[in-house]
Amino acid sequence: MDAFSAHRSAPPATALSKALLESSSIFCNRGTAGATTIKSTAQLLPKHIPLTKSSSSWIIHIPKFFCSPSQQAFKQVWKTHPSGYHPIKVYGKKFEENRYSQLYSIFDGGSKTEDSDEEKSTGTRTNDNRIQESYTYSGTTRPFIPCDPCKEEELFIMTLCEVADNLVSQLINDGIVKASPSTIRQKKQSNQLYNCCLINWYQPEHHIGLHSDDEAKMDLSVPILSLSWGGPRRFLLRPKPTLQQHALSPVHEILLKDGDLLIMGGKCQEEFKHEVPRIRKRDVIAGNRISWTIRCVKRSKDANAYGDMQDNISTPRAKRRKK
Repeated sequence: MDAFSAHRSAPPATALSKALLESSSIFCNRGTAGATTIKSTAQLLPKHIPLTKSSSSWIIHIPKFFCSPSQQAFKQVWKTHPSGYHPIKVYGKKFEENRYSQLYSIFDGGSKTEDSDEEKSTGTRTNDNRIQESYTYSGTTRPFIPCDPCKEEELFIMTLCEVADNLVSQLINDGIVKASPSTIRQKKQSNQLYNCCLINWYQPEHHIGLHSDDEAKMDLSVPILSLSWGGPRRFLLRPKPTLQQHALSPVHEILLKDGDLLIMGGKCQEEFKHEVPRIRKRDVIAGNRISWTIRCVKRSKDANAYGDMQDNISTPRAKRRKK
């Protein structure tokens, strides 16, 4: 499918949630019990939420974009979480992430050349010869695991990246967002914007603190998408100190439920931080949660080629204001 061709007969969420269901073999032959249902067009309309007065930062929330098809499918993905927590450094001190997480990529080619910090700290080497590149954040370097289409859970990640490409391109076609020239150029050169996925597995006691996905390897010209399965969790966005006077609110809160899709675009990573806070006593205690965060990262060999790609996707046309 040409990601820049228009499909105006239905909102993008409707067509693409169907494509996601049909394309991933993880949901095939599961029977009808507990199977997911494609929601009506009205239920899948994107909700645009500007975060700043100029709409320089924005999010799009699509409720029930793609719900977990069954308890069996959820459990199958849940069982793939790492056995332990990944180490990180905060202000020079070593901690462990308060959740399970793993990085996957759909890169082509390449080879593993050195041990990651994670492997050095555990004294073990990863025998998976598919590991090719790494990603550094919070004082630690972690390897990507390139997706194997023969594994159902990893095929689903590949499908998510393809759907993310098509969805963002559809939003561009429909005038909801306007692509920067560098984004269009990158898409035409590689026919692919999204090339990696961070999966987080949350138990009820897990959380992630305030942070921005603005590491050097991130391509900030491309929006970040996140799909949620399982129990509902609060998602908060707070402006960085220098942007507080330009923000529409000191905190934006969204309750992400099973199947919800969140898109963060514009200068969101530069101007805001986000978190999944601890569950409060007054919150409804929910079950486990899985999130897939789809991103575009720069390949090591392409670092110089991305030098001119930091102009962000601009604000949604309907929401822009004259300066």
